[in-house]
Amino acid sequence: MKKFIITTCAIILFGIISVYTIYFKGFYINFSKKEVTTNTRIYEKTIQVKQDNIFMPFTIKGVNLPSSIAGHTATEFAIDKDTYLRWFDFIANMGANSIRIYTIYNDDFYNALYEYNTTHETPLYLLQGIQVSSYANNSKNDAYSKDFYYSLKEDAIDVVDVIHGKKIISLNKQNGSGYYFKDISPWLLGYIVGSDFNANTIAYTNHKDYDTSYQGTYITTSDNASAFEVLLAKVMDHLIHYETEKYGYQSLITFSSSTTIDPFEYDSEYASQIGKHTSINPNHIQVTDKFQAGFFASYQLVQVYDQFYNHFSTNQKNLLSERSITIQEMATATESYFKLLSDYHNMPVIINDFGFSTSRGCDEILGPNNEQIQGEKIVTYYQQMIDNDIQGAFISTWQDAWDRATWNTSYSVETSELFHWHDIQGKHTGFGLLGFSSNTIELDGSNKDWPSIASTITTSFVDNNTTNSYSIDTFYDESGLYLFIKNTEEKPLDSLTIALDITQNSGSTSYKNTLSFNTPVDFIIELSKESGRMLVQSRYESLRANYLADISDENAYFHFPDKDDTTFVPIYNICNSYKKDENGNYLIPLKYETYETGQLIAGNSSKNSLADYCYSNEGVELRIPWQLLNITNPDSLHIHDDYYEHYGVVPIKAEDFSIGIAPKSASSLSLEPISYTPFKRKEYKEYLKASYYIIQDSWRKIE
Repeated sequence: MKKFIITTCAIILFGIISVYTIYFKGFYINFSKKEVTTNTRIYEKTIQVKQDNIFMPFTIKGVNLPSSIAGHTATEFAIDKDTYLRWFDFIANMGANSIRIYTIYNDDFYNALYEYNTTHETPLYLLQGIQVSSYANNSKNDAYSKDFYYSLKEDAIDVVDVIHGKKIISLNKQNGSGYYFKDISPWLLGYIVGSDFNANTIAYTNHKDYDTSYQGTYITTSDNASAFEVLLAKVMDHLIHYETEKYGYQSLITFSSSTTIDPFEYDSEYASQIGKHTSINPNHIQVTDKFQAGFFASYQLVQVYDQFYNHFSTNQKNLLSERSITIQEMATATESYFKLLSDYHNMPVIINDFGFSTSRGCDEILGPNNEQIQGEKIVTYYQQMIDNDIQGAFISTWQDAWDRATWNTSYSVETSELFHWHDIQGKHTGFGLLGFSSNTIELDGSNKDWPSIASTITTSFVDNNTTNSYSIDTFYDESGLYLFIKNTEEKPLDSLTIALDITQNSGSTSYKNTLSFNTPVDFIIELSKESGRMLVQSRYESLRANYLADISDENAYFHFPDKDDTTFVPIYNICNSYKKDENGNYLIPLKYETYETGQLIAGNSSKNSLADYCYSNEGVELRIPWQLLNITNPDSLHIHDDYYEHYGVVPIKAEDFSIGIAPKSASSLSLEPISYTPFKRKEYKEYLKASYYIIQDSWRKIE
């Protein structure tokens, strides 16, 4: 009996150790040399995928699929299997054939992809990402640090085992977790190393005394490679070696570059103004005969400036001339750039990330895109790529990502809490083709589709020595505050002045010396059927306090408005700026310009997704984005405190909101408080944007 117990315990212990070493640590013994197979390969300068045992050319029509969903951060990996399956159907019906993910996701993603591809005649292919942490990518260390280089190597091993269904991952901070027992390698397009590499980290690594040559089993570098390119070669060779030796399988591989770190060198003045000071060159990466799949170049499309080719350095022009590569001046800069990428590289080129946001906020003086424009731009750019020999692209992104902060608005909000609500003023929250909402409200001049929780207030005003009032329905959701002003026979709605009191620390009791208020007011909205505009009291204008030096080289804190200043000013976003040539074409980026984001757009949101308000026979319906009210987090009702007492944005708890509405001819207005209860919603409805159907119409015509 004792021997039996000992034997049983030994067997159990051996089993535990075996599971741990195989499924957690990736241990394997290669007893015999496996015959290497692959389902993808590079042939000349095209990507090919094996279909019915025949390699066929494969043009990528893909979408990037973030791991975030409304109400959750990306690192929660909160998307479940059923949601993925539903999304895969939408993605495939749009005409897409590929999905890119950034890192290892929870096992729900891989289980869903396996189920989808085994139950559908036409599969979806996966470009699997391997990504360093944001900390490692942006830290003071070079790329050979433990958190960068060694983390990439470790994750490369994990990724291979995940793809082949032999991995168990417990909880960690960066990647997903779960039991990965489904082999999805038949539908693996390839691996992509990295995402948004920090140019400073690349340059710092290249300036240190590291090897600039690597001769691996499957990947080598040319004589003129940089230290960072050698690092990438080592990581890729490490991954290929592991997959080849353990599984007898090879897949396509690439690394993520971008238009900001492309191989091209510009003259010093132009380079400094576009912030380009380093490069990665895929042509410095070479494959050996032992690698059957192949390597391709992969770029994120960030920004291409008009007539960029006129600013190449003398050395760059000579190098292009030696290779007989000429820049073709096409109708647009992007077309010329796509053709240059294709001609310059020795391998196929894809665009791994391009897209346009439908957020109300923007960081370009050209202004935001509605859903119609988003779809049209994506179709146009994609066709330009195909016409210029790019082998396909991934649209960024499939779904909106509420947790993504934007450089020009992040100062104004609590970025760690963004996932709870939809900051439609943040550009990066609106790149998706699929959006989320807690309601189905359309801005159509009616409140019949409003939830029952809407409340009603009545505000009074004096006009021509007569006291009158308007009834206002108020409602709020994750994107903003909604108002519905009911039409009346006594005072038909035409030109209106809406006043809002947000903070007790500043505000004006009058506007244009013609309209007085019973309480200090922070915001004014001038509204008519033709136009609308939102203004802020000068003391409470966030852009001046935070970006005046960047816009006009003035010190915002040397002289500043009084707390009771009666001046109301327009509301602006800070934007990238561009110099124009004599023909009015944008040329070289300067410091910053501004875009008046407080301009309100009239219309019906079913026809124009950027519509802010709509007049009808019933009344006026208006939505005010939270960030335009200087609210850092509607979840906790935090607002901006006084900038000039704290030298920037410091959030404080709001005491209450008040609102009043009067005709433009009124002389005084009494504001009334709005009932507000902070919300924490976790359930949101999905909706397909108009851009989805535009892309569907185009992509389903492409064989």
